[in-house]
Amino acid sequence: SYSDAVCEPYNWLVNGQGKAFASQNSAPATWLVAKCQDDRNSVFNELGCLRKSEIGCNHITEKHQCLASLDARPYVEVAGFKARAQPCVWCGGGTCHSNNGNLCEPYDFVMNGQGQAFKSNYGFNTYMVAECTQDGRVLPMSYPHADVERGLPTQVTCGEKVTWNGVGKVCGDCDVTVPNIFATFGSCNSYCAAQGGLKCLSAQKAFTHSCSAQPPDEYDLSCDSAFASGEFARCHCSASERATEALVDQNANLPALPYAQCGGKEWTGISR
Repeated sequence: SYSDAVCEPYNWLVNGQGKAFASQNSAPATWLVAKCQDDRNSVFNELGCLRKSEIGCNHITEKHQCLASLDARPYVEVAGFKARAQPCVWCGGGTCHSNNGNLCEPYDFVMNGQGQAFKSNYGFNTYMVAECTQDGRVLPMSYPHADVERGLPTQVTCGEKVTWNGVGKVCGDCDVTVPNIFATFGSCNSYCAAQGGLKCLSAQKAFTHSCSAQPPDEYDLSCDSAFASGEFARCHCSASERATEALVDQNANLPALPYAQCGGKEWTGISR
């Protein structure tokens, strides 16, 4: 009741009633409190193949330029989200968010800024992220990253070239990230067993767009560790050792992941 201000310091607002002002005009349950986030899942693999855009991702209007660029403006952050050195995001050809008509934005700003930097993100289901291939070329884009975050049948080298289900990124031989493993396999033990009866060698929690492992929370993960909903697992399977028969039988009953639209059951997966 002290003023018409819509933003106040936390301690003053919480403890000031009856002292600094007569009453609060809003219930504490409706407050949004400013806080810092150490990890917004905006960690990427090597981005050296991308061209530095001095004008910023936000001024790019062409898809191929956006998907080959890195934001090189002098601003480390915009509205509290990373901008400098973030890969550009193409929002499917439509506007990225409700603030303006930008078609391309830096990753952390556009993917994590909803509710703070802008009201609504319009590109969650159609966005593509500028990336590099393992041999240092700009990654050709033919499908939205939203599909990758659900996992795709993908060609993996594991003794021989085979197609594995539910792959986000290929990180090496028999080594992949598995998006939202909670909803499909649950653990890396189960994932490896479902890929032809393989034994799991190691399990880590991965970032969404990187093979880099996240720092462990309270304990190191093991192959039978259960992941939380929405987490990306990095599962490293053995090319020669087999999972136990009981584990293979258990995962033989998992529901099959859907095939991609191109090729149906004959599709051999995405080659990268």
